[in-house]
Amino acid sequence: MNTVKKRILSGITPSGDGSLHIGNYLGAVRQFVELSKNNECFLFVADIHALTTIQRKDELRANIETLILNELALLGDLSNIIFFRQSDVPMHTELQTISLLWDLLKEHMPIRINLRRESKRKRLTWVFFLIRY
Repeated sequence: MNTVKKRILSGITPSGDGSLHIGNYLGAVRQFVELSKNNECFLFVADIHALTTIQRKDELRANIETLILNELALLGDLSNIIFFRQSDVPMHTELQTISLLWDLLKEHMPIRINLRRESKRKRLTWVFFLIRY
């Protein structure tokens, strides 16, 4: 029987000093190890998220390094795990920006356009025009 592997994405923030504690192990790492046995897993260091609490570059770099070393030591078999740093994938911030703009557009658009009467193409043109603005 041909089974399709699920794809699982999870991230961990390098907060504190980057060291993992028992809560990280019980709450995330242990489960991730089990999930990686039968699934394709993507695990990332959420360094962009950490910018809300850590602004010093040297501190963030040290925390990321410590977190990666701890994760690698605990994960064991990495054959089904793709491990990466969030800031290495520009689509993370691009999608976040587009989502933010879309929410702002829906909530605070000063000119309400009756989109029901317009064609789908015209609606998309307006949406992309306003997002690019």
